[in-house]
Amino acid sequence: MKRSILLLLFPFLVIACTKNGEINSGGNNGNGNNNGSGNNNGGGNSNADTMIIMFENRNFNGSATVAYTDGSSASANFQAGVLKLPLSAARDKTIKSLTPQNQSLLLIGRTEGDSILLNYNNGILNFRSAVGGYIPIATYAEFQLINKNITALSGHYELKADLDLMSEEWTALGYSSPDGFYGVFEGGGHKLKNIKQTVSNNRPGGLFSYLNGNRFPVEVRNVTISSGSITSGQSNIGGIAGLATGGHYH
Repeated sequence: MKRSILLLLFPFLVIACTKNGEINSGGNNGNGNNNGSGNNNGGGNSNADTMIIMFENRNFNGSATVAYTDGSSASANFQAGVLKLPLSAARDKTIKSLTPQNQSLLLIGRTEGDSILLNYNNGILNFRSAVGGYIPIATYAEFQLINKNITALSGHYELKADLDLMSEEWTALGYSSPDGFYGVFEGGGHKLKNIKQTVSNNRPGGLFSYLNGNRFPVEVRNVTISSGSITSGQSNIGGIAGLATGGHYH
């Protein structure tokens, strides 16, 4: 079987496909504001020595383990849903995961510094509330929630922070649906790096599996993938999407 390997060494930028064939190449709509902007985003600035990880419901109390991509880890305590995490001296470590006491691990993929807000309750991560019609995405785990059901695959999302996908095996968004992803994804000018994917079936491979612009007004815009690799036994692989039909691409 022929094997295709895509090495992402240079940026892949925006794709937009619409049912009526118009191009929306992104940008700031001429007014300096991205769609879905608001206060409910990837998190604001923490103070000089610590960063904050917060659960929206503010009910969780207990310890948590934070793991970093360099193999180190730290322990801290949530109090009323708020964890204050000391920053490293260089302030450049990437948070790989967060494991609250007696609960499941959450993949993060964020450089330490800005605060992180999550809708996490009783061991279950859910989307945060939409702002301006766009659900904020600011961690690896939130990103993968788009795959949870058909309804989520038609949602409107905005990436609120640069993410390191940490060479964790990535599941292409929309891989299980015959229509793939058919919502709107606003990248906000942010970057993704270290995507890693091995496609073992006949589905298209990429950040998104399939963008079905023939039937739906799909848009994926203003996002850059700077590094990673996607391997497949068939040819439909790409950085942003393995297969995109209908409309125009930019």
